[in-house]
Amino acid sequence: MRLTTAIVLLVIAGAAKAQENPLAKVGLSGIGATSCSQVISNYSKKQPERQKAIFGVIYLSWAQGFMSGINRGNDALNKPVKNLEAWSPSVQTEHLMTYCDKNSSKLFVTSVFDLFYSLPDFSEQN
Repeated sequence: MRLTTAIVLLVIAGAAKAQENPLAKVGLSGIGATSCSQVISNYSKKQPERQKAIFGVIYLSWAQGFMSGINRGNDALNKPVKNLEAWSPSVQTEHLMTYCDKNSSKLFVTSVFDLFYSLPDFSEQN
């Protein structure tokens, strides 16, 4: 339990630091404004499996909420929505981490957009 608490506090501290980012002035803050290099550092394969799993859940949870918000906006505008369950959570997490690993200077939110636009629309599955 202490490890989980420590990890959550570390992510919150990183999110608070990310809020100092100029992007916070245009409505982007929290985990999404964290650099991919920091995300990869937290999720590193060098971490114990339990810690890596906790970070994976934290980052994927943020991504799922962000993508759900995009879907709700798209639905309200009668635009296509993405099937957020088309890929397993582990595949989605790996997609996010692979993107960040290859684009360390970008923000985590860009990996989420990359994942979102890689997922199929609901209409593509019918």
